[in-house]
Amino acid sequence: LGVTEFYCIFHTYGMKDKKIYDYVKQNAKIVHHWDEPYTTEWEARLKNQYKREISDHDDEWVWVVDADEFVEVSQDFIREVLSSDANYVNGWMIDRFSPEGLIKPTDDNIFIQFPLRTFYTRFKLNGSASKVTLTRAFVILGTGHHVVLNELYDYGLTDSRVLKPLNESEDEWVEVAHIKWHEQLLEEIYNKFTKTMDICKYSAREQ
Repeated sequence: LGVTEFYCIFHTYGMKDKKIYDYVKQNAKIVHHWDEPYTTEWEARLKNQYKREISDHDDEWVWVVDADEFVEVSQDFIREVLSSDANYVNGWMIDRFSPEGLIKPTDDNIFIQFPLRTFYTRFKLNGSASKVTLTRAFVILGTGHHVVLNELYDYGLTDSRVLKPLNESEDEWVEVAHIKWHEQLLEEIYNKFTKTMDICKYSAREQ
């Protein structure tokens, strides 16, 4: 897809097992070791800072994804992005579950391991389901890269350029798979669904 370099902001706070760190270091350049308690404000600051620093120029396209986010697009789509005068791409965050809600390491494609597609974050966690994972370097991302902004005053970031999406219509937004694989997941679902594990009414199993 034309991605030439991989960079990582690695959140090491409270981490005891270095295996993940060692694996990431083999596959990406770690530009920042974040060894402080997580806050959304710091996340926004670091993402905006480093997506500018790693870019050769303001108009370069940059993917920004979290470790639990996966985007699958075609080469034709990338060509459309590169030939456009847009400066960001809208996406829907679709939560993906394994059938049992558990993590079972396999060699299967990540989308096969987590086939259940849901709007769990949107409807049960009351969170934003929009995701902006692909922008030009100058575009300012809000917390969680859910929105694009012209200013983030707390960190002195401002840019007056007109923000232009490639895909304004929600029907054309790309899918951002949000893999639900944290260890408290089953307890969280149990509490959110009032002691029921039935997430099927929010789901659409892929054929």
